[in-house]
Amino acid sequence: MKKVTAVTILLLLTLAWFKMRGSESGIENVYTSPVGSLEDYDIRKYAPYPHNDRVRKILEKMSPMYSEQDVHDYISSKSKGKSHITGKMVWESTQKHSVDIHLVMALMQQDSQFGTKGLAVKSKNPGNIGTYGGKIRYNCSSWNEGVDRVSRWISENRIYKEPVEDPPDWFDRLANIFK
Repeated sequence: MKKVTAVTILLLLTLAWFKMRGSESGIENVYTSPVGSLEDYDIRKYAPYPHNDRVRKILEKMSPMYSEQDVHDYISSKSKGKSHITGKMVWESTQKHSVDIHLVMALMQQDSQFGTKGLAVKSKNPGNIGTYGGKIRYNCSSWNEGVDRVSRWISENRIYKEPVEDPPDWFDRLANIFK
């Protein structure tokens, strides 16, 4: 059994601190922290006031999504199987634009129940991007294009933060000594 010293404890606490900083930066946000996604994007321009609160409530109830199948199952459960949007569409679009999958999902759920309600049914625009006062400004040629429009909008409204540096290589090697 290895002897635990003050130096060991200090090193482990430092390692834990680096790991926590990484998760706060949004690095892990992309798939694991539904509500945390609001810290990385400014959706105030997306729609008037009550909309943001509704999106937050959806995110608070949403479970983390780790796979295309998780996304597909969520869409099916919320749209009662009526949505033309697939987990693959959302997964690929969020990967392409490097945006948080939970936020894309919450916006489409709030705005059109994944393309099953409102003007989105006609326009294939599940986020109702550019739809004001009952008028459709953007018709999409496919549901895939509509999903991509939501991801692109979110990407363009990212809040840029200072990047968190990874711990130096020697730090990981040192931490592995104590495992």
